[in-house]
Amino acid sequence: MKLRHLTLLALLIATPASGQQLFWDQPSMSPSEAQVATYHILLNGAQAASPLIQVCSATDVTTCSAALPGAQAPGTYQLGLRVTTPTGTALSSTIPWVVGNQQPPPEPVKPTTPVLTATVTGPNSVRLSWIDVSNGAGGVASYNLRQSPPPHAWGLGPGSPVIDLGLVAGLSVGQTRTFDVTTLASNTVYDFQMVAYRANPAGSAQQFSDLSNVVQIKTPAVTTPPVPPVDPITKASITNRRCDITLVVEVPLSYNGVGRLQVQQLVGSTWTNVSSPIQRAPYSLTRDNINHGTKFRGSWSKTGANGQLSQEATVNCP
Repeated sequence: MKLRHLTLLALLIATPASGQQLFWDQPSMSPSEAQVATYHILLNGAQAASPLIQVCSATDVTTCSAALPGAQAPGTYQLGLRVTTPTGTALSSTIPWVVGNQQPPPEPVKPTTPVLTATVTGPNSVRLSWIDVSNGAGGVASYNLRQSPPPHAWGLGPGSPVIDLGLVAGLSVGQTRTFDVTTLASNTVYDFQMVAYRANPAGSAQQFSDLSNVVQIKTPAVTTPPVPPVDPITKASITNRRCDITLVVEVPLSYNGVGRLQVQQLVGSTWTNVSSPIQRAPYSLTRDNINHGTKFRGSWSKTGANGQLSQEATVNCP
């Protein structure tokens, strides 16, 4: 009886893992012999394990297989097979089998943890900055940035105050990067944090760096510049023992809204309107040939976005 040939899978892989098999053609034998045939795997001519019984017992099987013996020291072995039946024993030819040191798969390397900084650029904006880092696999990482009110939290979910600012692709390791946030409220404290990742950000934990440092900023309050007083500017001149009086209101261009100038004259002990209110530019009134000692006053009022402003000024004709 003669074994025709043997073939082996994964000859160059290290110490065999579960599932590595030895394959051979079934020897020519009768069905009754196949039912009781016993096979031995031989390493360097010696039996390597317990006999394999009835591994090719089916009459329609032409290729047989068995698991390779495990826990072998590193080295090169001559792998063979011996089959025994009631009518005799046969040996196969041998093939080399190289067993190397089995190395555990390398642990995934996390991307480098980025360092985040922040600069307030206005009452509603901040500029976030960092330096592109390695993704742990020879390339540049990408990033996910988030903001929240203090104390900072990273997770998103129902009711979470965390806002996902989006994903930013990396450009080149070592390059300075910036990201502007322009939708902040004024006079408010915010926390920001980021994480570096490679591949799909929804993937395994090994694809992410550790979370970066948290940076906290406070946006400035929006200040309204004070509105300068709007005083009537009085001008008087004396001509022939009488005087001309002009009351003029100068309104700053930034002071929007509707203004109102009311001019009054003191008659006895009562202030009396000398004209209807002037409610559009130019806010001025001129009175000629006024008797000496006559008193006038201009009252300016303004209602607008900055509230009510009222200012009075009194002029005397000498």
